Amino acid sequence: MVDNSRPGFKRKRLALRFPAPGRIYTWFLWLGLLATVAGLIGSLVFLQQTTADNVIIDKLEKRNDIAVDEQAVPQVAFARLRFLTAIGRLDEALPWVELLAGRASQTGSAASAQEIAHAVYALYNMGNARLRHAIDLLGSSKTDEAPSSVRLAKDYYVRALRLDPSFWSARYNLDIASRLVRDLPQAEMTDDEDSPEAPKRFWTDLPGLPKGLP
Repeated sequence: MVDNSRPGFKRKRLALRFPAPGRIYTWFLWLGLLATVAGLIGSLVFLQQTTADNVIIDKLEKRNDIAVDEQAVPQVAFARLRFLTAIGRLDEALPWVELLAGRASQTGSAASAQEIAHAVYALYNMGNARLRHAIDLLGSSKTDEAPSSVRLAKDYYVRALRLDPSFWSARYNLDIASRLVRDLPQAEMTDDEDSPEAPKRFWTDLPGLPKGLP
């Protein structure tokens, strides 16, 4: 309860003070300036990182063995993969293929077009590398190792087509690989066939290199 009956009492009024329009304008001006500076710094950092990535990609394309971190952007990871497959180090290239393919599959429908494209070409390049390796084996004395390499190539082409069914190059190479190795089930060996005296049946999964288009 407020007693205002006493002499000398003065009622106090709440005075609301608003900042001057000029001060509000100054605040917005500083906020805009800070946002501009932050954007400029971010652009400079991005440009610097992009330049560094392009240097690594260029060196890898020139067959320089440059170490690449697993957290690298897809372009750099793909360049590392291309380098390893080009020089025949397929076992070392395998983790990079799975890394790029995994990025596209783990994010599911949220995967960017860039991630999917790099995954498709990673699988396609690995398939080509396996197919080239199989053809090299056919030209040497290790023809018995060629079928497994061709089957691996076919698996990579199929995986690439699952991500991009319209990828004609992968479909064409899959057809070539399918002509090299038949997907036939192995017949069960009977007891008579297993005996040392049984005549050996020489059957190969390699009908030979295809000549021309169907």
